[in-house]
Order: sequence, then C-alpha cells, then structure tokens
Amino acid sequence: MMIELKNVSKCFLPRSTKTLGKIRHSILATHDPLRKESDSREVWALRHINLTVNRGESLGLVGSNGCGKSTLLRLIAGITHPTSGTMHVNGRVAGLIELTAGFHEDLSGIENVYLNGAALGMNREKVTALIPAIKEFAEIGHFFYEPVRVYSAGMLLRLGFALAIHANPDILVVDEALAVGDVRFQNKCLERIRKMQADGITLLFVSHASELVESICDTAAWIQDGEIRQQGKASDVLDAYNSDIFKRLSMSERQEYNHLISGLMSGGRFGHESAPLRIRNVRMLNTHGETCHLFHAGATIRVVVSISNNMMTVCDCILAWSLNLIREGAVCKAFSSDMNVVYTVSTGESQVSFEFATDCLLADNYYLNIGLMRPGQPNDPEAMIDSYMNIVRLQIENDGIQTERGMISLPVRSQCTRVKEK
Repeated sequence: MMIELKNVSKCFLPRSTKTLGKIRHSILATHDPLRKESDSREVWALRHINLTVNRGESLGLVGSNGCGKSTLLRLIAGITHPTSGTMHVNGRVAGLIELTAGFHEDLSGIENVYLNGAALGMNREKVTALIPAIKEFAEIGHFFYEPVRVYSAGMLLRLGFALAIHANPDILVVDEALAVGDVRFQNKCLERIRKMQADGITLLFVSHASELVESICDTAAWIQDGEIRQQGKASDVLDAYNSDIFKRLSMSERQEYNHLISGLMSGGRFGHESAPLRIRNVRMLNTHGETCHLFHAGATIRVVVSISNNMMTVCDCILAWSLNLIREGAVCKAFSSDMNVVYTVSTGESQVSFEFATDCLLADNYYLNIGLMRPGQPNDPEAMIDSYMNIVRLQIENDGIQTERGMISLPVRSQCTRVKEK
C-alpha cells in the first residue's frame, strides 16, 4: 500500500485569522460590511476522504474546477497537511501540481533543478549526474541557464516534468499542468508516463480529458464539493461523471457541449449513461500497431473504437466520424452508412476499426470525433447514441517547410507547353 487516507478533511482558515490579514480585514471591512461576513467563513476544501492507492496502481482524479482535486494532491505530496484524519504516504513523491510550484523565479533553470533535487532528497552529486538527461528531455535550449521568470508556461512544464521523471519517484503526481504543453511534448510525456507505469510506479493523474484518464488509469475517483462521490474502475467512474455533467446542461448547452469544454487535452461526451451502446475508448494506431497521436503527412492511421453493449440483445448502429482542425472546424465528415455498412454490436465488449490516409492533410493539430448513431438517421442529432467530441487529438507533421495554405493539400500536376504562334 503506497497511499492511505482515513477520514481526511482539510480546512482553510479565513484570511483575517492571520496578523496581516486582521489589519487588512479591519481596513477593508470598514468600507465593505459584507466583506466581514465573507472573510470570517471557514473553507472546507476536503471532507471525510477515505482513499487507498496500492503499489503500481494508476488513479485518475476527476471533478469540476474547485472540487478539491489539487488540494488532495498537495496533501499527498506533503505541501500541506490535513486538518483532521490520518494519512500515510510510503515513498518519494514527485510531479507537477502547479507549474510554478517549487521554482524560484530569480534562479536559472539549472539552479532550480539543484534546488528542487535537494528538496526531493538528492545530493548535489546525484543531481549533477542527472543534469544532461534533464536538459535533453526538457528541450528548452539556452533557457536552461536563464532565470525562470522569463519562461513561458510551456517551458515551465518542460523543466518541471523533466525533473520529476528523473528524480526516480515512487509516486508520480500529474495535475492538469500537461494541458499547457504542445501536442508533441504532451505525447513525449505520456509515453514516458506509460514506461514508468510498466516499471511499477504509482501514478496520480488529474485531467478533464476522460479518454486520456481512461487510457492511462486503472481506477478513478470522482470528487465533488470536497467529497468523493464515486470511486472504482476508471470507465465506470468516468461514465457516471460525464453523465452527471450532461444532465446538468440545457438542450442548447448540450448542442454546444463540445465548444464549452474544447481545448488542449480536454473534451467531452454526448450520451446518456443508460444508452444501449457506449464508447469506451478510441485509439489511433500507426502501421506498427502502436498507439500514437503524432503522424507524418502521408501516413495511414488505423482507428479502433471500443464499444460496450449493456443490453440483453444485439444493437445496430452506424459509425460517424469527423476530422476537425482545432481552430477552424470540420475538414471532413463521414458515416459508415455511406459505404452501406451497419454494425451489429453483440452484448458485452466489441471493437470497430477503420483506416484513413493523411495524404491530403496539412501539418496541423486536429480533433478526431467519433459517434454512434441509430441506422437510417445520419443527419438527425437526436439519433446520436454516444460520441467522443474534442477528446482525441491528432497532430500531423511534415519533414520540410509547409508551403500549402488552407485546410487540405490537393495533389496537383502541372505542365507548360509551347503554344504555336498564329
């Protein structure tokens, strides 16, 4: 057992309980009587948390902003302490909770590596031996020797993650910081995380991208208003969490759901928990059968969609998919019914796969959206059974300088012939 929390609660005291806070509170309350009442309230970020994480387990934490996920990670990382309850954390904890956490803005990147390495229990000789590997993984060039106050958010992510994975932690903690990185570096981080999982590391992972959490984590915990609403198998918890979000939306909000939560490494699902068919996972494979999100222009991509049928009988459906430029919208849309294909999904788990070539795609970032629909109604939004919208990210890159403009690249052949003079 690596992590155990028993009846843990965390309360943040009002600002006015501190000396400086009392002075500020007195001054401001004179001009704003309502402030006196608001500043005197205790804030319970977590209440009665019972959680156990075993060695080698990967736990995903999901919940709305402000629900207590980051506070829970800070407790486990030892940054703060519980107000009540007991907790035991066995082993060294490292990771990304806040981009600026542990960094001194006036120190250079390499100086911050030494500082944070010491905080993680490493001596100077060990940190010095790790410097080349950390610098190579971070890929920030000469900025490694510049003050971190001039770093972008992406550069802070690179340095922080490079340090965390090379600190040889027993427990790796990754909050939503990965969302600020570019797709290529995100993939690089995720590949390293999966390698560390194979080596037996314990992982705590926070993300709003359900597909990502389900693909990485064995188990998940849904936190709401500082309490664990549900925990267990990742797919079950995520189904309940996404369905709860969906039920809270109005019809117009549901239609705009993908826009509301679109963004880097984030997305959402349309569909009801009680729907007969549910999309469990969407993976993109390269020609070697490896899960991949970065492809060279011209590559063939195989998409595998895992579907569960919770009914006692078979269900028919058609598969809809679209490829969307993240900033521009749909590049193409297709339905399996266009090829006269209707899938009959048996009870239990099934997989549907298809392939497409990327010859016409420009080097850019895309979303691959997947939907299951009732047969015969491809243009009716009400026919949608379940879908992944703005979750699965795809990056196309080329080896040269991109000269094309627009949304797609069309193969063009030209020639010049001499026209006979009159």
